[in-house]
Amino acid sequence: MVLYDRLLMRRRGGAIASIYTSDEVLAVVAHEIGHWSLGHVVKHFLFNMVSGLGVNLSGILVYDAGCIQKALVRGRGVRCGGGV
Repeated sequence: MVLYDRLLMRRRGGAIASIYTSDEVLAVVAHEIGHWSLGHVVKHFLFNMVSGLGVNLSGILVYDAGCIQKALVRGRGVRCGGGV
């Protein structure tokens, strides 16, 4: 968990005007600790890894499908899978 100094100060206009109350800071910290204790950090990390893998795999499949289509239309001499 990372807490920045922005948590302790409010900005009104362009100047730093006042400091949050200790109850407000405690509420934010408790909220973030709740994310950790409920396993949200690990769940979101795993979800992002799986979804990223899915996006990459779908891109590969679309690229290969286009390459296969070119090979069928043009016949021989089409190189597939050589990288982008």
